[in-house]
Amino acid sequence: MHAAQQTSSPSVSILREILTLCGERVRTVGCAVVLAAVLAASQLLLGNDLLPYLVLALGGALFVGNGLALLRPPPRPKPGELRRAPAARTITMMVVGGLAALWALASLLARG
Repeated sequence: MHAAQQTSSPSVSILREILTLCGERVRTVGCAVVLAAVLAASQLLLGNDLLPYLVLALGGALFVGNGLALLRPPPRPKPGELRRAPAARTITMMVVGGLAALWALASLLARG
């Protein structure tokens, strides 16, 4: 065994018990759901901070992407494309993205 595999956390021991109960393969939907819940509760893949990081990334992308579409329209739009992004929709999407990014940033900073 590798040194990293020898350390045992509560979520790893629970995961081992679930795999023992389900066999080597996860065959049933119930075992898969329990396995997903254990993995979501553990510190794998950013742990409890995953949702705020995703919301921060998506909100920031929504804000910046719509802002750039509003500020820098395409120089020569292709046939069937708008010459400029609709201002009301673009500003609305910027507000939604900005609020989502601020919420995520506040959540991450509050957790310390």
